[in-house]
Amino acid sequence: MDNKQKRRIGIRIQIATICLALVLTIWIGFRIYDANQGITVSISPIIGAVDLGDQFNNFGTAGNHSFSFWYKTSKDDNDPQMLFSNRDAANGYNGVMCVLQGNSDKNGALDCDVVSHDNPSNQSTMQTSEGHNVTKDGHWHYVVLRFGIDNSLPVLFFDGKIETERLDRGAGCASNCDADSASHTFLGIENNTHELTGSIGHFKVLYGAMTTSEIASVWRNGR
Repeated sequence: MDNKQKRRIGIRIQIATICLALVLTIWIGFRIYDANQGITVSISPIIGAVDLGDQFNNFGTAGNHSFSFWYKTSKDDNDPQMLFSNRDAANGYNGVMCVLQGNSDKNGALDCDVVSHDNPSNQSTMQTSEGHNVTKDGHWHYVVLRFGIDNSLPVLFFDGKIETERLDRGAGCASNCDADSASHTFLGIENNTHELTGSIGHFKVLYGAMTTSEIASVWRNGR
């Protein structure tokens, strides 16, 4: 084999490796029941957000469901960073979003806001008790937003444990509160603002509310 042939083979292998890396980078996991798939997606203001379409938007009427994902960022300042959102601006911003707040607003807390699809005046906001020194420390953190248990109240878990800080607006979400929306689900941005500088991994929407022990197990095992 001469040097020219070796160079050609080397180039083909390099191109194939690059293409495989791109495929793995942009693919998003979707889990139904027992399937378990996912890959990390890097997001920055330069490359924009990831649009998951509308297939993640109609789970509340089907019963219990959960949002589950990992994230990390070391961008620690007063600029809010969007993790994901499917809020529908044309219908009272119904749906759900999770955002890392700015440091001077809520000390950098993770904030998940749910506006009920059947009554946009019903709103529930859940916040972590951890501040920016934890939520934006550059390490991977695990988030679950669970619906259908605890009298249908949405419940927020951060790094395997339940968060108790919660605020209702309007009539609150005491019943029939879910994240159904007519909009697309976006990772890392909302309305072209509040971009995430960091990574989101293993973003999943599950039919069925994850149990507390299941959430703790995922956090312990790192997957």
